[in-house]
Amino acid sequence: MPVGGKREGAGRKRERDRDAVVTAVCIELEKGILSLNQILKAMEPPLSRWTLVEWRKEDPDLNRMIDEAFELGSDNMASRMRLTAQGKTAEHGGDSTGSVDRDKLVLWWDEKLIAIRNTRYNRSTKLANDPDNPLTKPASRLSDEELLRIAGQAARTNEPKVDG
Repeated sequence: MPVGGKREGAGRKRERDRDAVVTAVCIELEKGILSLNQILKAMEPPLSRWTLVEWRKEDPDLNRMIDEAFELGSDNMASRMRLTAQGKTAEHGGDSTGSVDRDKLVLWWDEKLIAIRNTRYNRSTKLANDPDNPLTKPASRLSDEELLRIAGQAARTNEPKVDG
């Protein structure tokens, strides 16, 4: 390392062919095998995640292209997971290792990656605090006392009989 602790070229922006870099990133994302960090680190020279974030902010078409690559990659990952669960090895499109426990780990990890990559696989149902669809108490024709009486009768009717 040079005197002063800085690498040569540090502080200088590297010129890159943005379209070529994004195309290469999208091709890898679409495969659904590597994470974005792995793809960026494998590039020569490695690309900063923040550079990609800035490029996405600057160019809506580029942003859409990367989103589509993530979606396709998530679909490919989900298909591969299904084949892995069926015991298919890499030559048949899956990732099965032949070990059930290891395959469970592969499936669990891929499921987590898909949920991170694509919110379509990470949806949850909103049950409360939705102003457009508030929760309401269902209308009942019975009073609370009548409901308690009926519940008590049902409990007594279902009690096991003891032979004596």
